[in-house]
Amino acid sequence: MIMAGHNNDFAIAAEVTEIIDNWILGRFRFVLHGRTCGNWNDEAALNACHGWLKDFSMNSRARFEPELLTLPDVEVFERLVKPVLAQYDDEKVPELYSDTLGRFHISHLGMSSFDAVTMVLIEGEDQQRCVWQVGNAPVTSDLFPLNHMQNVAREFCDLMEKEVSAIGHVL
Repeated sequence: MIMAGHNNDFAIAAEVTEIIDNWILGRFRFVLHGRTCGNWNDEAALNACHGWLKDFSMNSRARFEPELLTLPDVEVFERLVKPVLAQYDDEKVPELYSDTLGRFHISHLGMSSFDAVTMVLIEGEDQQRCVWQVGNAPVTSDLFPLNHMQNVAREFCDLMEKEVSAIGHVL
């Protein structure tokens, strides 16, 4: 089991279940203030999760738009999700911010274990706000200090590299 961060704050967990050729498969999830996010029963491509998390932890994006830190969770989804995701195509909601998908959306970090998850990240001067929805459940959010999720992602990547190296593989 690979675990970075703390479950009562923010954590990333994974467990290698199978290695096939160059594919490292396993379970993957986030834990946000004690709430799990991600399908733990899915066999995600952990090497791909690692790659996305490494990029997330090392390359900052312009995730700031002043009003997004204080808007209600549902309104954040109206502005950041509906304009860019196909499931809302029939509504044709205009995109309010440039490169909304590239700047704010982070669901790809969990690969297939996040198939039912839509997650966006907003950042301000000293905090970040993660807003997500699993399936049709209510939209939820959590606040963290600025760069906290990226710091945990960096820790996770280091731990995963060590674990995979210990079993004779390289990421």
